[in-house]
Amino acid sequence: MVGLTNLLVKLIPMINIPKTPCLLMLDFDGTLVPIAQTPDQVQVPEDLPELILSLQKSGHQAVIVSGRQAADIRKRLKTIPVEIIGLHGLEGFSEQTLPRHPLLDQALKKLRALQKKFPKLLIEDKQQIIAVHTRALPEGSQKSAMLASLMIFDALVEDSLLFEQNLHLLKGHCVVELRPDKASKAFAVQKLLKRHPYLYPIYIGDDTTDEEAFPVVNSKGTSIRVGTPDIKTAATNRLADVCAVHGFLKQLIYFSP
Repeated sequence: MVGLTNLLVKLIPMINIPKTPCLLMLDFDGTLVPIAQTPDQVQVPEDLPELILSLQKSGHQAVIVSGRQAADIRKRLKTIPVEIIGLHGLEGFSEQTLPRHPLLDQALKKLRALQKKFPKLLIEDKQQIIAVHTRALPEGSQKSAMLASLMIFDALVEDSLLFEQNLHLLKGHCVVELRPDKASKAFAVQKLLKRHPYLYPIYIGDDTTDEEAFPVVNSKGTSIRVGTPDIKTAATNRLADVCAVHGFLKQLIYFSP
């Protein structure tokens, strides 16, 4: 028992382990699963379903909060009983689904024209959100493709001011998204905290979209940024990679009340 405890402490940086059931709000790509060159190529670690089940059995509430569509994550995790909030909070709550913004079709048309110049540019249509991924491009072309995508999105953000529903963009790891202003992980976390007021909140994420959520959690719980320490973050703690995240979750299970 003592040996295992010491091993866990050595493997994972010291993060406060609350002696109470937790609300674990977990990003998906780069947090629970390693980043892949394209979203479709992501590989779910074999032990992840059992890890999530063990968290639930230990009295914790696990919720995946992702920019992916909820159905996409559900397909990858199959029958695992875990709550999934998709599209940065637009999916997974009881409210009526937000209608597709009419300017998104214009975005697709312009991006497909750009794709002729950058054939490996990945355009992801998630119905209410358009994402552009540059990771598969040659390194020398990534910056140019990203700048061209940002110019397209910037113009549409300005055009959306004439609509009742505004758009905004957010840039992450080799990806930029055009999305409704109601799509926000901060919004999702606020709703989850109201839904689970008696659980200790922990939010873990690795990207720019997760930075929106960290300040919401900081006054009430623990926020953890995944990735290299040179990235500025609002999170109060850090973990190096997906492996470290899994180790931390195993700590929570081991030290559960």
